[in-house]
Amino acid sequence: MTFELWIEKYRPRTLDEVVDQEDVIRALKGFVKKKSMP
Repeated sequence: MTFELWIEKYRPRTLDEVVDQEDVIRALKGFVKKKSMP
């Protein structure tokens, strides 16, 4: 029997899989585009 933590099973793998966090996603994509992280 394989044991997998719930958080590991359902954690979003991409930003497109994150739900109801548009402001956070926009900020993260902006950091990636600018190649800078505060």
